[in-house]
Formats: sequence, C-alpha cells, structure tokens
Amino acid sequence: RKDGPDRFLVRVDWNDDRTGRKRSAQKVCTTMKEAVEFRENRGQVEMGRRERILFSAFLEQWASINKGRLQPSTKVRYVDCLAHASTSLGHIYVDALVPSDFRQWVASSLGEGYAPATVSGWLRVARLVLDDAVADGLLPGNQAKAIKGLAPGRTQGKRGNSLTPDEFRRFLAHVPTCGLSPDIARMLLVAAWTGCRKGELLALHFEDYKDGELRIERSVWRRNLKPTKTDDPRRVVVVEPLAQVLNEQRRWLLESQHPALSTGLMFPARPKQA
Repeated sequence: RKDGPDRFLVRVDWNDDRTGRKRSAQKVCTTMKEAVEFRENRGQVEMGRRERILFSAFLEQWASINKGRLQPSTKVRYVDCLAHASTSLGHIYVDALVPSDFRQWVASSLGEGYAPATVSGWLRVARLVLDDAVADGLLPGNQAKAIKGLAPGRTQGKRGNSLTPDEFRRFLAHVPTCGLSPDIARMLLVAAWTGCRKGELLALHFEDYKDGELRIERSVWRRNLKPTKTDDPRRVVVVEPLAQVLNEQRRWLLESQHPALSTGLMFPARPKQA
C-alpha cells in the first residue's frame, strides 16, 4: 500500500516451510520495485515438491506399520519414546528436521530432569524411525545420527547399589521368616541367587533346571511370553542353597496339588496377579 512519496507499506503472509504454521512479515519500502521483490520472495511457493508430512504424522504412521513386529513390552517403550519425540518435534515437517532440533530436544529433556540413559533411549528410537524416512526419500540423511548418544550416569561409588556380603546373608536369612507367603519368599531367594528379572522369574519352568544349571531362556510381560530382554539365553550355576529352594518349591506345588501344577511353571500366578 502506497503511503506517501517514496513510501510503500508491505505485509506478506505465508506458511513456514519448517512447521507449516502461518507467518507474517511487514516492511516499509522506498520504491515499488523493492516492495514487489519483498512480497514475491516471502510469498514464493516452491513448485514440484512432493507432499510434505509433519514429523508427528510420520511417527504415528511408523508406529502403525511396525506395531505387529514389536514385542509387547518393546511396543510400550517405543510408544513412550515416540510420544516424547512428537511432543517436542512433531510440529516440524520431516524434510525440515535438522540436527540442531535433536540437540535442543536432548538438552531440554535433560533440563527437565530425565536421566541420560532415558534420553539416549529416546534418541535411539528416533534414529530408527528416521532411517525409514530416509528410505522413503523424505530426508537426504538421518539428522538424529548427527547427535552423539549420552554416556550413562556412573554408579554410586564402586559398589553401586549392590549388597555387601553381610547384607546379602541377612537378606537370605530374613526373607523366609518375614511373613510373606512361602512361594513368594522362595521366588525372592531365586532372584537373589540368579539375578533374574521379574519377567524371567515368572517364565521359569522346572524343565529349565537340569545338569546343575538354571537355563534362563524366556521372559513374560503382562502374561505374554517373549524372549529375554537382550534376547540372549544364559546359564546360571545352581549352588546348594539355591537347589534347596527349588526343591522346596517343587515339593510345595506337589503337596498342595497346586491348580497350575500341570503347567510346569516354578512360580505360577493367578491371571489377575500375573
């Protein structure tokens, strides 16, 4: 709009290439040519470009496509990671993502108090998702891979949170007499002697105990059988105190004629508790 001699007021509205949000700019120009150039440069539409997709929409699409191949527990973890990525970066188009976006996401997540190991896990999932975006031609390269993973925090001293020999002995002596049901007490003792995760304990069968070893080959999550967390079966030597606990558990199941005796599970649970 001409606003006097050698004075032109120009306002331009356009959609931001990175976010798709409406933007505005105003300028006072001294010539008509300058005013037209300002308007044209801001309002220029890039032609021949493929349809763009917001990162949030791509994350939803990726999750829908890949949910069938993920273990149930992994699926829950990925959904949490993708939700955090979408909250921080979902408003940006996939093809407009740059490494600094991920640096900012990592920095802000750490600033909110999330542990480095947690944020590194989110970043690994984001890299996995963007590999598919690159394969689809939406990105020339994986922008999240330009960010280094965070080093996990150190343990609290050389011992970390492990028990001292005296604490371990007191634990073994106290658990059977602390008022828990006998099978739960024995399950805790097996955890102490083997280092099994909770899901691995619930998935143990008596057939896994043979030749003086306990074979930890599977886990369970919300009643769904799955591989161990690292998908790497391992063997644990059964020392005499542990052998006694396993034999007592087997005897208790037989003498009580436990309803789940036929399953062969060491520590069967009712569906509600499982």
